[in-house]
Amino acid sequence: MKQIRCYQYNETMSLDFPFKILTHKRSYNHRLHSHEYLQLCYIRKGRCRHVVGGRSSILVKGDFFAIPPFLEHEMTSINNEITEIVLIDFMPFFVNEQMRDYDELDKTIDYAYIKPFISLKDNQLPEVNLSSAMQAEVEDLIDKMTRELERKELGYQFSVKADLLKLLITVGRELERKNNPYNLTVNPRKDLYEAIEYIKENYQEPIKLEDMARLSGMAPTYFSNLFKNTLNKPFIKYLNEVRIRNAMDLLKNTNFNITEISMLVGYNHLSHFNRVFKQITGVTPTDFRKNSVENEHKFVHS
Repeated sequence: MKQIRCYQYNETMSLDFPFKILTHKRSYNHRLHSHEYLQLCYIRKGRCRHVVGGRSSILVKGDFFAIPPFLEHEMTSINNEITEIVLIDFMPFFVNEQMRDYDELDKTIDYAYIKPFISLKDNQLPEVNLSSAMQAEVEDLIDKMTRELERKELGYQFSVKADLLKLLITVGRELERKNNPYNLTVNPRKDLYEAIEYIKENYQEPIKLEDMARLSGMAPTYFSNLFKNTLNKPFIKYLNEVRIRNAMDLLKNTNFNITEISMLVGYNHLSHFNRVFKQITGVTPTDFRKNSVENEHKFVHS
């Protein structure tokens, strides 16, 4: 039987500063492994597959989750897609020197910082998909810590630790809200509108109903029904309309050829793009480009 690698913190971190940040901006493939340190993972762009405990899930932009120490897991890209993943690794005693013994963690006052990230609920990893505003806040903290580590100016260790604690508090609150089934502030329609904003901003990416349902914290069937009842159209029709509207803009205002435009708005196959474009606008992309002003007027007022 192949032995599963367990990474030790002293392999990549210094003994007096057990903390590091890595950002992967490529196709990602990290087979089954574990580590003695706590790892925070954030999907900044794209998506990937995550396997833990034999269960596979798809992670998308905005997902923030934690890998408790010694938990075996693996992450791999989907179809070799480019994914930007931020990994934040640290030992608990970086937060508080008294947290060197994992069995004694809950006896220190600073345990509250990391408790949401090492506690499994119903064998589920601590995981949450952040809103657009929260993503911006988290990415700002990540960028600040990265700069401090690169520059290593006077007191950078304290600055990194302060920003890490703020990150733990910020995301920890989101995890607590997610895990509290009696949270009366939960608003399904608010979550739906955040999913709609995600589509508008990321229409060029592979987007599936199941991924959007998970992003909104809903079952796919419930998400699909809520989407249709709220917008008076099915999810896939709305997604196609967003993509085609952006394609129309590119056809009018750029010199990209039609194949390039189909890829830029999220279609991998030109024939599919042409078919959907004609279904929505009534004309082919080629004809639309020839008569863009007239056809856009017809589409907008139809």
